Amino acid sequence: MRLKQLVLVLALSSLAACGDRRNEQSPTERTSLVKKVEQMSSKRLETAKQSSREAIDPPPATPGKNVYWGKCMACHSAGVAGAPKVGDAGQWRARIAQGMNRLYENAINGFRGSTGYMPPKGGYPRLSEDDVKAAVAYMVSMSQ
Repeated sequence: MRLKQLVLVLALSSLAACGDRRNEQSPTERTSLVKKVEQMSSKRLETAKQSSREAIDPPPATPGKNVYWGKCMACHSAGVAGAPKVGDAGQWRARIAQGMNRLYENAINGFRGSTGYMPPKGGYPRLSEDDVKAAVAYMVSMSQ
């Protein structure tokens, strides 16, 4: 509310300070200007409220993102044992070209390649296959 009043006062003050009576606005034009200023400040206020709501209560993380940050990022953020780094499209391009089913299979069952080794389920045997697939899908989406 204070922001709205401040913007309104500033707008009206700048109009009053003009002093050139030849270009004086009619009451209708001033009312229209005041409404436009109120609408603009209302939109900005709503945007600020939305941003603060998101900061306080961020959108829920996806299961794939949670698994990645909780388990996979230790290797896939640094390239440990030849793991393709998340976000490096060059390292993922050939893997993605093999298809998602192949990526899921390698992640679930483990994989030994020319650059390193990935244990089954990344070394977390209690992860469900759905969790592993969600993490792989998340990593691929972040690496294309």
